Amino acid sequence: MSNIIDVARVFFCYEEGGDPRLPSKILLQRLGNHTDNVAKLVQLWQREAPDTDLVLHPDTEQKVVVAARLHDIGKPRRFHIQAKTCKQKKNGRETEIFDGYEYSFSGHRFLAEHEDLYVQELAQGHHTYTVQDINEAIVRLRQSGYPTSRFARDLYILEMCDQIEAEIAVRTLEGATEGRTFMEFTVIPGNPLTYHLDPYPFIREKIDLTLEYYELVLSDEQKTKLLNLRLEEPTKIAQTLEEFIKNFFKGVNRPVKQTTIEIKPLIPGITSQPGPYNCKNLYQAICNFIPYAMQQALFNHLATGEDALLLRAPTGSGKTEAVLIPSLALGKRLILPLPTRSLIEDHEQRIQKYLVKFSTSPKTKVVPWL
Repeated sequence: MSNIIDVARVFFCYEEGGDPRLPSKILLQRLGNHTDNVAKLVQLWQREAPDTDLVLHPDTEQKVVVAARLHDIGKPRRFHIQAKTCKQKKNGRETEIFDGYEYSFSGHRFLAEHEDLYVQELAQGHHTYTVQDINEAIVRLRQSGYPTSRFARDLYILEMCDQIEAEIAVRTLEGATEGRTFMEFTVIPGNPLTYHLDPYPFIREKIDLTLEYYELVLSDEQKTKLLNLRLEEPTKIAQTLEEFIKNFFKGVNRPVKQTTIEIKPLIPGITSQPGPYNCKNLYQAICNFIPYAMQQALFNHLATGEDALLLRAPTGSGKTEAVLIPSLALGKRLILPLPTRSLIEDHEQRIQKYLVKFSTSPKTKVVPWL
């Protein structure tokens, strides 16, 4: 018997054209299931990779796993249902009306406390993950005598494992089709309950994750109570549903449903460890020309793992290809700030052609660029 709101995420499922106040069912993912899944992904994260230092290190590996199990521990005490609203004109005046539900655990990260400050900073820091927060955490750790050289990388690994699990849960249980904003990885649905991840940062070629959740279907009495609330009362509608969910957990051990999914690399046998590379072959296959001396030099520099570089070259000298081609080959994240919309549109068309060639070439599907 339990009164704990055992929830990590809430999924509101609707029938097409249904009243926004009445989800056909509400799926509530178990908190322990979510944290176990994140911890599992952390444990399977790569320990070595030639093209990146974003790897687990033996000195802090167990701390990241503990933080994964701890990071959402405060959610049951901060659970709330909130209303989404939209504006509607009525009698010549704009009125905010109810337009759906969302959930909040505001402030729960501060409840993730641990005797090991490194674990606590990871558990609390992954919820914001800003440069300022990371720097402030590093200062606190140094003041307490903790080594900090791994902290930003460990925080990144924890955040990405949490986001990967979150996107897969949302796609599976809620049927979402768009990716999450804060993601370094692309999740591509395959066969039913199979997801391909690109790039693939794990040491195992196939990972099984089980999603455990409760299913709440509103009773006729609950539906009537919600329908009796006007759309112009969004806060009351949200508070009423929150009461239903909290009562759902009171005094009853609810049955748990399960769905098991698979995570695989996009291309079997090829992980996030590319190379070695032949610059000339790569340019000829993707761009249909031999690289200029500047492009060759930049490619060789980036292939060593050194990313810091200032490149100055005249217009038309091939700077875009000079950074794009090695970024594709080495699995780098590339951000191109451009001054005008017309330039953005021009680059979009060029880059799209290169991406299609890179992704469809038989060479990329069999072996790295040799």
